[in-house]
Amino acid sequence: MQWVRDVGDPWTIKGRVDRRPRPGSDLAADDAIESETSKVAHHGIVMALDHLGSVVDAMVSDEPMRHYAPLTALRTVLMSSVRVRWLLEPNSSVERQLRGLQIGHVNLDEQRKAFNTLSSKPANAELEQQRQQIVSEFASQMTALEARATALGATKLNPPPDTVSMLQKMVAVNSTDGFAVLQLWRMGSAAAHGYFWLDTQRPNPHLFDEDGFDFALYGATQFVTQAMQLYERRAGLNISATP
Repeated sequence: MQWVRDVGDPWTIKGRVDRRPRPGSDLAADDAIESETSKVAHHGIVMALDHLGSVVDAMVSDEPMRHYAPLTALRTVLMSSVRVRWLLEPNSSVERQLRGLQIGHVNLDEQRKAFNTLSSKPANAELEQQRQQIVSEFASQMTALEARATALGATKLNPPPDTVSMLQKMVAVNSTDGFAVLQLWRMGSAAAHGYFWLDTQRPNPHLFDEDGFDFALYGATQFVTQAMQLYERRAGLNISATP
């Protein structure tokens, strides 16, 4: 996986390679009107490559491979890459902007929930006042995103589709590759939630499932590559992401 070192890692190190949209590109047009599109897409690719890099680090170490953890990491690679592809696929700038707003809205809502789960009995009144101020700022930011969506013609800022729904539109479900990718999603979900049905799919659950891992690694790498290539095309970049 030298590709991860040569092509993937520079994405994750700020300033290594200039990935900003070039003038005249699709993403430059989106960003000219305060769009979330390029920022959300770039972060999604960095998130995917960071998790893929952790799996590659484990592969080249002297330690034996873990049985379940790589599946969880590769699931995140797939999930982040799928979302980037979904975000950037429309040729319409308005549609890309709306999808960026959808993801941005969910991101703020998750952040708001994190602050709302803080203790109901804070250390002091000052800290509680600060928490309430932060939560109210999240609310105003979410309202601003909703207003931008309305200005773009949306009647409501709905959340993005779930990952499986996105995947089913990106792969031929009945093909070998489609099966492998959907199976990666299910196996990664099982590993993330601690379900033990994974062991029933292995000839010997006490041994590392090399064939299953290879399928998962292939599917995740293909999806992050396609996400990077789509970003580069939309951003007017001339940087090859092909493994």
